[in-house]
Amino acid sequence: MRTKRIHGNSLIKRLHQLKEKAGIEKELGVHTLRHSIATHLLQSGMTLEEVSRFLGHASLESTQIYTHLVYE
Repeated sequence: MRTKRIHGNSLIKRLHQLKEKAGIEKELGVHTLRHSIATHLLQSGMTLEEVSRFLGHASLESTQIYTHLVYE
């Protein structure tokens, strides 16, 4: 069985449907989801270098914005 790749607009639409269903009032977008996933991966023990590669960042500096949530 082949699956279709989800496109940005479809992802945003689905995120907003789930947000509404869950009663979440906070602003939500693809960047928020990406940030949450990266933070969770760091909290779960993935190294900063691994998260950086996962996110497709060219440098660790781009990924370091997530560390303040994990190490505070």
